[in-house]
Amino acid sequence: MGIVLGSVRIINAWDFPTYFLLGSLALMLRELFTHGGIGIVVFGRWLLKTSVLYIVSYVAFIPFYSNYENFYSSLQATTNKTDLNQALMIFGVFIFIIGSYCFINSKRIFTFSKIKTLSITIRMAACIVLVAMIGGYLVSGPAKQFLGNTAMLASIIIAFFGYLVVSRLQRFGYKDKYQAFNFLILLMAFAIIFGVELVRIEGDIDRMNTVFKFYLQAWVLLGIGCSFLFWRCFQTIKEKGKTKIKAAVFIASSFLIVCGLIYPVFATHTRIEDRFIQTKPTLDGKTYMSRSTYLDERGEIDLSFDGKAINWMNNNLQGTPVILEANTPMYRWGSRISVYTGYPTILGWRWHQEQQRMNQHSEIQKRISDINIIYETENVEEALGLIKKYQVKYIYIGDLEKLYYSSKGLSKFRLNMNTKVEVVYSNEKVDIYKVN
Repeated sequence: MGIVLGSVRIINAWDFPTYFLLGSLALMLRELFTHGGIGIVVFGRWLLKTSVLYIVSYVAFIPFYSNYENFYSSLQATTNKTDLNQALMIFGVFIFIIGSYCFINSKRIFTFSKIKTLSITIRMAACIVLVAMIGGYLVSGPAKQFLGNTAMLASIIIAFFGYLVVSRLQRFGYKDKYQAFNFLILLMAFAIIFGVELVRIEGDIDRMNTVFKFYLQAWVLLGIGCSFLFWRCFQTIKEKGKTKIKAAVFIASSFLIVCGLIYPVFATHTRIEDRFIQTKPTLDGKTYMSRSTYLDERGEIDLSFDGKAINWMNNNLQGTPVILEANTPMYRWGSRISVYTGYPTILGWRWHQEQQRMNQHSEIQKRISDINIIYETENVEEALGLIKKYQVKYIYIGDLEKLYYSSKGLSKFRLNMNTKVEVVYSNEKVDIYKVN
């Protein structure tokens, strides 16, 4: 599990806190169910295992961390909140499944529902009314203003799943551990939704990245947790018999799930239609290049030649050599070599770099300038100095570079630098030079 968590951290750093916490809590559940309760030994074993989990996740990827720089590592108060109707559009199916589970399994969940009579005194009744009034005021006033409707709904559901987890810990039955873990997954999902309503990643654009990164986590956890709840609803109806109303609730949940499945079927087709050209079904995202033309404001680019060169690079280059390629204004054909090969380049897509390195805009501008100089300058020594600075191993010259840089600057690689670089690949429109 430590290896998996470590890989999660290097793939998407903000996934790590969620899944490390979930993994730690899962280890705690295991210790509790193994030993039948909490104690010093249980806590010590859990702390040891959690520490080992973290250490393994870090040590296994030390080469990555030794070269990694994190620009966003703190939180701040959020700038916006999710309206309740928006939250229900996003998570409504899951919430309905949770509600269906509660209704169909109400006698198992709410043991107090079996109580037929309840005697209370006038004093108790007055206290209940007073507490309800204070609670209503807080929910409709200060709490609503501070938290928002979505966070309040999430907090109620968090409390509910917290109750379910604790109730399973009181029995320590064989099936209870699976249910407790599933409830823990759902609790984590709504804790994420709650948290997004309060804080955002510092330096985010409003809270755009915070929402899509953490909502994706919530969506995955809800998908896993609600799948179990849906199955439990089916099992309960199958074992205990069905009433008309329970059957209707289950059918309604099934209908909503089917409605959700419509989207990937039709949306995928619509997305495929929005292409350069229509191709046969394939997993190769470069297939369109074979018969496509890109219309840049400076001229047309036949993508087939870039496609051939990219295929050659993917099949023949070893390691992770640095590639020099054109850097263009945003939303154009620039950075296509690093995108389709995965090889590092002097500067990736400019807007992503500016977003992800907010305090290094001067370095980004410097790299754009240096790329221009390497391609444009007729001074061989100046170009070689920058090539050495960025440890460039391959220089790519295709139609895009010919549109954005002067022919005099590009010709130096062939005419004046033949002892420093050599052509290792060439087609009608592309030359790839290897730096010696």
